[in-house]
Amino acid sequence: MLNVFFDLDGTLLDSQSGIIQSLQHALTET
Repeated sequence: MLNVFFDLDGTLLDSQSGIIQSLQHALTET
């Protein structure tokens, strides 16, 4: 789970709307 956050950290500045969807998807999958 933490790995997902670290992974998305690099994309955070790239697209915030995208990271939010990715986070929600990851949270729902766990």
